[in-house]
Amino acid sequence: MKWAGSDVIDLESSRNPDTDRRKKVEALLGAATSKVMVGSRERERGKVLEILGFGAFDALHIACAESAGAEVFLTTDDSLRLRAAREASKLSVHVENPAKWYAEVITP
Repeated sequence: MKWAGSDVIDLESSRNPDTDRRKKVEALLGAATSKVMVGSRERERGKVLEILGFGAFDALHIACAESAGAEVFLTTDDSLRLRAAREASKLSVHVENPAKWYAEVITP
């Protein structure tokens, strides 16, 4: 199993005003085996995803996950997950809650 990070998650994490949570997220990000740098491909895909109703950061998160060839993008953001479920046929990555994914995939 590979874990990809991205410029977007780094930026979003750095903006978190909760110091303890930010440090925990940054520690987890250190375990990523690769990192997607946002380029023109990701920006263009992000624009398409915004048209589908995703917020700017969420669109870039998904675009980066798709660029990394990820099978799953894990998020605790229920509104993002629900939007992704509605638009699943237009995404090349499955968007899931980490606890649910862990229960279903890692500990069947």
